[in-house]
Amino acid sequence: MPEDEFWRTVRLYLDPFVLFKSITIGPPSARTEALQYNRRHRAVLLTYVRRWAAIAALCAGAMVPLGALAKAEPILCIPIVGLELGFSAAVCMLLVSAAVYVVLGLDDSDRDFAFSACRPGGTIAAPRYSKTPGADMAKLAFLGLGVMGYPMAGHLLKKGGHDVTVYNRTTAKAQQWAKEYGGKSAPTPREAARDCDFVMMCVGNDNDVRSVVHGENGALAGMKKGAILVDHTTASASLAKELYEEAKKRGLGFIDAPVSGGQAGAVNGQLGIMCGGESAVFERAKPVIDVYAKLASLIGGPGCGQLTKMVNQICIVGLAQALAEALAFAKRNNLDLEKVIGVISKGAAQSWQMENRWKPMSELKAEGFGFAIEWMRKDMGICFAQAKSSDASLPVAALVDQFYARLEARGGKRWDSTAALIQLLLKD
Repeated sequence: MPEDEFWRTVRLYLDPFVLFKSITIGPPSARTEALQYNRRHRAVLLTYVRRWAAIAALCAGAMVPLGALAKAEPILCIPIVGLELGFSAAVCMLLVSAAVYVVLGLDDSDRDFAFSACRPGGTIAAPRYSKTPGADMAKLAFLGLGVMGYPMAGHLLKKGGHDVTVYNRTTAKAQQWAKEYGGKSAPTPREAARDCDFVMMCVGNDNDVRSVVHGENGALAGMKKGAILVDHTTASASLAKELYEEAKKRGLGFIDAPVSGGQAGAVNGQLGIMCGGESAVFERAKPVIDVYAKLASLIGGPGCGQLTKMVNQICIVGLAQALAEALAFAKRNNLDLEKVIGVISKGAAQSWQMENRWKPMSELKAEGFGFAIEWMRKDMGICFAQAKSSDASLPVAALVDQFYARLEARGGKRWDSTAALIQLLLKD
């Protein structure tokens, strides 16, 4: 922000009528923009306050030794008095700065936001998103409130401090979320996405994505130019490229951003998020995505996020089957599994599956937790289709998928896709 805007900022905050009008008049979206605009100005003013405070503190500390020096050397009295007058003026500025700080009600969050708005050299940078969660408020929509989307949307509001509107095919679920988190719900994707800066989505499959995005009541119909659509659904790479092209035609940004970490990762805000799209669009979306991410990384262009998720799922099914076979072998040979895992988990065999699933696998438990077999089979179907189109071979994954089919036939569609595999080795 240019230096000549400093006094305009002072006037904005010392004139109650201007502040009241900017916050209370106009539709909700206008009030949100006014509050955000005011917050940026307030942060800039705070940087000036802090500068004056630091200078005044140094000056005040220097007055005492200078006074003593004037008494000892009368000849230096006149220049020292001049310096003391200057120091006194600085102290007065300190008092004025303190008064402004109190009048404006500035706090630590404004301080952090001010730091993020300033370059190291002290000049004011153009407004940008702070890395501090909640430092910038954006207007968001979240579409899809399943076991992943429900807590993810909650993080955006509670942890991120954003203005969040949700949509879910089951209206009662959206209303429940709004009541629990204090956000808003909308009857259609279009209404949820209206005037939003970002639209996040986490639904079931390719067809679900298309039903939520396209059509008269789809999200694209309600999004303003320049907004960004972020799809957290695990879907096909071809769909990601399709959505990217459609968004580009409408002047929108698009990021395919499937997640890994399961329900626990969503609840704890510790998801691994693999992204595909344009770098500039990703950089704009990343501060929002980071609210529920342990790590969010741009892998490449459109579709690369989905391709990376396929790699992730191929790894998981192979590891899960290997762990099931190893634990079944250990049990057949009467080994103490806790001692075995205690040793091998510290070596090359260690994995997330071993750390988090060995216990329920040893107890033949697979219900009521984890990533369901039917979801994993859906993901593997996407992998097999992509493998066919790219002439890749997935022999182990294909074999494990057959094991999953057998577990589904036993009524295990909702069983955890890792913990359940050992049952074919010990119960058969």
